[in-house]
Amino acid sequence: MTDICTKEMLQYIVGEVTRVRADEIDAHLEACQYCRELLYRLRRMIEMLDETDPDIENIDLTSRVRT
Repeated sequence: MTDICTKEMLQYIVGEVTRVRADEIDAHLEACQYCRELLYRLRRMIEMLDETDPDIENIDLTSRVRT
């Protein structure tokens, strides 16, 4: 099996692949270090995007835009 593309890996992470395809990807991940690293990096990126930055959390952008 060839490496899994980033788009399909993202679909795998969010559960948008069929059960059969997820099983195929699981089997591929067991054998492919490159794709395991890609999976880790993509999951970490998603986690980072979900994190709130306390420095900008309470900024009122609405008033700034109106000004």
